[in-house]
Amino acid sequence: MHQSPVRTSSAAHLASLHTFFRVVERESFRAVAREMGVAQPTVSRQVAALEAELGVRLLNRTTRKVSPTDAGRALYARAAGAMQSLFEAEDDVRAGESAMTGVVRIAAPGALGRRLVLPAVAPVVAAHPGLAVDLQVSDQRVSFVDSRVDFAVRVGAQVEASLSIRKVGVSAQVLVASRSYVRRNRRPRTLAELSGHGIVLRTDGGAPNQALRTELLARGAHVAFSSDDIEAAYVAVLGGLGVGMLPRWLVAGDLASGKLVACVADAPDASAPVFLVRPAAGWLPRRARVVFDAVATALGLQLDLGT
Repeated sequence: MHQSPVRTSSAAHLASLHTFFRVVERESFRAVAREMGVAQPTVSRQVAALEAELGVRLLNRTTRKVSPTDAGRALYARAAGAMQSLFEAEDDVRAGESAMTGVVRIAAPGALGRRLVLPAVAPVVAAHPGLAVDLQVSDQRVSFVDSRVDFAVRVGAQVEASLSIRKVGVSAQVLVASRSYVRRNRRPRTLAELSGHGIVLRTDGGAPNQALRTELLARGAHVAFSSDDIEAAYVAVLGGLGVGMLPRWLVAGDLASGKLVACVADAPDASAPVFLVRPAAGWLPRRARVVFDAVATALGLQLDLGT
């Protein structure tokens, strides 16, 4: 695109910037139009106006996908955070108690969502009668393109570059067995002592789980039970089916009570970082930021510290 810059008003410029950022994140004019409650040509015109003002093409448009050009990526990277801060500041200025009404949508992995996120948001909802939380619990990663989620909890190091991230801790893992299991079988204290033991294997994916499977089977252990559901694996370990690697936050109470015992001090490290993520340029209304901070604080207290 080669043209002279066209100056627009500050308000129109900010509106066009905000629309551009949302299109980059959603990779779709149609999705952004649906979220904004306007016709798709309105979104296209706003982005075109921004391109005309800057004198450069910002988006590559095809029938299947919208993606930023090099100039578009540079603009997004440098200005997204500032735009987010601006809209949040405006929201705070306008806000009264009405800012704490409406729905906050969160996505979180199953067990972590039920056991850590839900208790964190309950007091916030109780304190603000006009506030509701929609907690979407699934081990499948939510797409910010297709959903209306305000923020999500992610476990693991792979996070898209278009997301703003806040690390809240580390999900440390520990090999454990039930008291009944170690009564029937000797307690394996090292990897070398695992030969002949049954293991409860999680098959919910990820390099740490795969590496652990390889290591344990190489030591002569055999799979007694496997599941892609972490809580099913937890129940299997409690039931004495074998030794299993589970998150410390899930089994801390059972270790303290003696229902479970720690095994294999030299087990491979299968810990994973935990993040709260949100679109980098998307602004969070005050109600969502209050819930976001409550979840971040709660997870920070429950999870292990990590660098």
